[in-house]
Amino acid sequence: METDRNKSNAIADTISKTTATSVKSSSLTVTWEKLPAWQQDNHYIRTGYRPASASFLKSFASLGYLHNESVNIYSHLLGAFFFTVLGSLIYYFMIILHFHSSHYSYYPDLIMKAKKTFFSVSTAYGSSDAIDTAATLATFTSSPEEVRVFSCFFAGAISCLAISGTYHAISNHSPTVARWGNKMDYVGIICLIVGSFIPSIFYGFYCHPVLQRLYWNMIFTLGLACTAVTIFDRFRTPVWRPYRATMFIAMGLSALFPVIHGLKIYGFHTMRSRIGLVGLVFEGIFYIMGASLYAARWPERSKPGFFDVWGSSHQIFHILVLVAAGFHFYSLLTAYKYHHHVIGATCVS
Repeated sequence: METDRNKSNAIADTISKTTATSVKSSSLTVTWEKLPAWQQDNHYIRTGYRPASASFLKSFASLGYLHNESVNIYSHLLGAFFFTVLGSLIYYFMIILHFHSSHYSYYPDLIMKAKKTFFSVSTAYGSSDAIDTAATLATFTSSPEEVRVFSCFFAGAISCLAISGTYHAISNHSPTVARWGNKMDYVGIICLIVGSFIPSIFYGFYCHPVLQRLYWNMIFTLGLACTAVTIFDRFRTPVWRPYRATMFIAMGLSALFPVIHGLKIYGFHTMRSRIGLVGLVFEGIFYIMGASLYAARWPERSKPGFFDVWGSSHQIFHILVLVAAGFHFYSLLTAYKYHHHVIGATCVS
């Protein structure tokens, strides 16, 4: 009886805490109708809005309770942290270990232990392809150019995710902060696209430096053009939402040009490994899917008010961006492995 009473009390406490949290969140948020015009963006999201704060401290304090931006904030802030840690590990394996191995005799043993660790983990979790490829980073000496192009990817991903998470945290501050934060949010997306493009072109056209420069110049030009359009206020209104999404989809689809060109030069079988084609295809699918849902405001338009806090198109877009970035990293590991295992970082004239 005492045990049953304790269980009942525990359940009651849990329900009480959950109810208190729900009441707290609802008391700190408002509905669509109570928002000022500058905060009204998606009328299919009916509740869970934070009122205008006019204070960065109050805006960041909203990290402590649930609202309709919580998923957007945490998904990308945690994503930025993840890619920061991942990038640091890659830097460690590409540079630090090899620097020390060339100066101190005991570091080659450390490299071999790192490789064995990767292989043991891959065996335990059944993901041998991805993790075995990552082990390559610990066993081959990376060139300075490779370090730079990998850095471009991580810099782009971390910048995009950190800016995005921060923007969504402070978007209720004031019209001026929201407007400039939104602009920077789009600039972050541009950084991610450009940063992802650079290493793929490096590996895909490693033996064609002229084509490398051609496609790098192409993506830099498109990135600058998109940035210029992004900062103009006339394109920041909700009416232009589908057009903004289309613009970024078009920038992403520009990757088709070098991919098709590479297929013509090397063929499908070689491009699968040389540029990590499978990973790039999945990356493109998830980016397009996320941007399309965001532009269409689905699924919330099918049931207004139901997806206010969980499952809205913007939240799905955020999650799919993380998935797509993960696939791009996988494609880079595949290309790195091919670059060192197959062609030996050399080109046959």
